[in-house]
Amino acid sequence: MERIKIKITKEWEPKETHSGEKSEEKRIETGERKPEILLPETLKFKREHLDITEFDPGWELREIRKLVSSMPAEVQSDQRRILMRDFKKKLAAMRENMMDAQIQIEQLLRKDPDLPWEQVEDAVQEVLVQNHVSLGEGFRQGMARYLEGRRDIKSVINRYKQASEEDSERRNWEDELFKDLFGRYPAGGLQIEQAPNSVYFHIYDLSDYVRAYLGREAENKREVLNLSTTGGSFIRHSFEAVPELSSKVIIENASAAGYLEADLDKTKTHEEEHAIHTGLYSDRLFDTSLKLNGIDLEIYQFMDQSVDLQDFLKWVKRYSKGVIMQLLGSAKTEILAYIREGRSVDDVRALLEEEDGIYNFYRDYNVDRVFPEYIIREIKSLSINLTVGGEKISEEELAEKFSGIVKEDWDKTYKNSLGLALKAAGRLLEMCGSDEEGRLKTIRLLVQEPIEKWSRLVRILS
Repeated sequence: MERIKIKITKEWEPKETHSGEKSEEKRIETGERKPEILLPETLKFKREHLDITEFDPGWELREIRKLVSSMPAEVQSDQRRILMRDFKKKLAAMRENMMDAQIQIEQLLRKDPDLPWEQVEDAVQEVLVQNHVSLGEGFRQGMARYLEGRRDIKSVINRYKQASEEDSERRNWEDELFKDLFGRYPAGGLQIEQAPNSVYFHIYDLSDYVRAYLGREAENKREVLNLSTTGGSFIRHSFEAVPELSSKVIIENASAAGYLEADLDKTKTHEEEHAIHTGLYSDRLFDTSLKLNGIDLEIYQFMDQSVDLQDFLKWVKRYSKGVIMQLLGSAKTEILAYIREGRSVDDVRALLEEEDGIYNFYRDYNVDRVFPEYIIREIKSLSINLTVGGEKISEEELAEKFSGIVKEDWDKTYKNSLGLALKAAGRLLEMCGSDEEGRLKTIRLLVQEPIEKWSRLVRILS
């Protein structure tokens, strides 16, 4: 497989800066450039950090900052530049190595999904060694998750098959599994197959598809109409009756009138990408889940206190940013899945940016209602008394302020970040190629970074 040619940009510096350090400013060239002097400490550091298989970006950045801060002030800038140039080269190589390892491992699992654990372990280790992959433990954890999920899926299918064979009063195993997952027997036909890390339902009756998608019957014709044009969905929630299949079920709308077989193939590719992104790789390997990182717990600092509203709103704004980051995480999985199925970035942009479309997460998750309701519920639970000039504020006023904050973040932070991410994805797709291999390379690079850092990733690889 041909590797991406890496060209490191000179201007880029990571945003992370040590407290007390100033970010490097661009130099104005005024004649000949002063030759770089490599200090003994810098040379020693470079020699001790040659092994790409031991490269941990976060740890190495901290080590660079520690070393540079111990040097005389007049040499810090030059030595930092030398070390960061090496850092960027290693980071680019690491991302490409991780991309190759992902692709090879996924090809291995698709080629022989029933490969025994011992052989999977040996094959994965060989891939990691061949690609000089650092953070190999994360890949091994991912394989353990995959194999555990595969075992659970096989166990469930075999259990339902055996029960239907032994009890003549039961329907076929597929109908029985549908009932236990979605609450009733299917009205039409369906077919179930085992996919990578998931169970794939081909559903031929629209009412059954709607039931599985919503987890309930449709309340009106509009819901049915909206879902009739969708190809499928990866069901992320848990199943009380069959917990082994929680976040492992994909449903396909095989009922759509005039739906082409090619479109169904794209649907399968799209939804399987969701399953791979969610279930195969551990957070330790790709820490891209955009968690709130404890921001939601900071409200406890106000417990049993009388607090000025403006002070409290500082926390609300930080919490709002965290919620928006989670919505961007949802957008990330859709971008990867659509690129995988062959859509252009312009197509993906149109789908994700359409206000009345199927990916308005602010609307779909009822953020304007749920966000203020959650905060007000916490205020009551923790006995927080919010005041303005000593006067208590009504719940209605609070709800309006909280809704306004998160709506502003949706309109500005989310939409701006999404636009930049899509631009970066398009640039990376141009670099890797728009054929099937190029698309796979693109998403296996993008999956490694949070969506708000995609632009930086492209600069590293440009």
